[in-house]
Amino acid sequence: MTKSYENQLNNWVNKEKSGVNLLNSVGTLMYDKGIELILFRNQLLEIGVSELMNNISYANKVVGRENNVEVAALLASEMLNMDLAPSKIDIGLLTAEYIESNATDANAFLSDKLSHIDGADTRSKTAKDVILYGFGRIGRLAARELIKQAGKGQQLRLKAIVVVF
Repeated sequence: MTKSYENQLNNWVNKEKSGVNLLNSVGTLMYDKGIELILFRNQLLEIGVSELMNNISYANKVVGRENNVEVAALLASEMLNMDLAPSKIDIGLLTAEYIESNATDANAFLSDKLSHIDGADTRSKTAKDVILYGFGRIGRLAARELIKQAGKGQQLRLKAIVVVF
């Protein structure tokens, strides 16, 4: 019984280490390359390891597709080495497809799946400056959402907020 407990504990610790690696890759991709990773519509940027593990458990139970934090961390680290355009990528969907396809080469799998955003020629989009005329609660909500989704500022940059009293 002690061996089983130790095995489960070691397995959980390894999953948490992979979760930390995944979250590190999420931050690097977002702030260095402008690539936002999500997990079945859930943000991954400002969460902890335990919330990440809960999101993966949720994905396994509710969505019905197998997800694995180790595979997700592997795919995210491979994305760091790729030349991708700024985008929003569902790492949960990619992980499920990778597991279901029984692929062995993560780089080849990602090159195939992300070929439409691969390469520097798709980076030519210029950012648009936005001035938000905020009138009350709706303006504040819009400002929060723009700030939250700004990332590196490749698409919209909030330059000013005008408030009328």
